[in-house]
Amino acid sequence: MVHEIETVAYKRGFNDGLRAALKAVKGLRPTGRHAGEAANGSEIQIQPARQLRENSDQMKVLKAIRAKPGMRGVEILSYLAENGYTVHERTLRTALARLKNTFIEQKEERWYEIQQLTTQ
Repeated sequence: MVHEIETVAYKRGFNDGLRAALKAVKGLRPTGRHAGEAANGSEIQIQPARQLRENSDQMKVLKAIRAKPGMRGVEILSYLAENGYTVHERTLRTALARLKNTFIEQKEERWYEIQQLTTQ
């Protein structure tokens, strides 16, 4: 009988603790219906997490893609060399990988700047 009382008390205490934890977590959930939606129903604009330094290799690569979109990796390397920038091939590949999906995208093996949608 004592064992049954202990079991029931343990379950009751566990359930009370579980309900309290769920109530606390419920307050942390986003209020929008979807993760990309604010509480008032408007979409949240995702901004790049970082800014590029003006004279970095990544900025040089991004400027090259902006100046002449649709180049392949080797063409970007040639373009940079023609304009007096010394960038090693492996550095170019690293820069492309870091810029990908944030600033640039690849379509059919050619690189383009991601076009930002502007709402009016």
